Amino acid sequence: VTLTESTRDTLLIAETRWLVLTGSHADAWSFIHEAGLHFTHSTDDLQRDVLLPYLRAYIARGKALEEIDLFLDTAIDHYAALGNEFARLHLLALKAWQQARLHGATAAALALAQARALARKTGFRRVLLDLPALAQIEAEIAAAPAGGGPVAVGATVDLLEKEQQVLDLLAGDQTYQEIARSLNISINTVRYYVRNVYSKLDVHRRGAAIARARALGLLPAVAHHSD
Repeated sequence: VTLTESTRDTLLIAETRWLVLTGSHADAWSFIHEAGLHFTHSTDDLQRDVLLPYLRAYIARGKALEEIDLFLDTAIDHYAALGNEFARLHLLALKAWQQARLHGATAAALALAQARALARKTGFRRVLLDLPALAQIEAEIAAAPAGGGPVAVGATVDLLEKEQQVLDLLAGDQTYQEIARSLNISINTVRYYVRNVYSKLDVHRRGAAIARARALGLLPAVAHHSD
């Protein structure tokens, strides 16, 4: 039976996902290799339907991981620009796994925090569950000494939807009264959510909360413009 390219790609996606999910890392790469997939890690590869299964199997293999550093970053930026949050979430999760395999769990903290924030925003939490290694990475980050700083703490931050909304408005320099009007809640309720946000971020002031949230990917980074 001759498979169409579309059917073949669907099988590749499903099989590599299953093999990685069950810990069969070597088999995942063998499956990709036997399928004859060849990537040059250039921008020409970014639109290929098999990009994600290829990267999943490549990282599972655990070899030459530093060679895809730039390619991963380029892919993340590419899909962010397209507004494809599903693909971007996959890539952030894979970036976290790649960084942890290369440099240890704490090196994956920022990418993992960004992936978790995006999973909460989009509801695509299953994407993270498909990479079981992420749970262990997060546990190692949480167990890191306090000297690990903001990123280590933030990797376990999980804001409720309303808390995230309040944080977004705080970053927009809105007063408590303005936030209350924007969200149609009382000022006391605003204060309640602000206290929760500060507690989860381990800060005591608005500026510190915004700075830490930006570092964790809970808020967009500030754009810098040259004169």
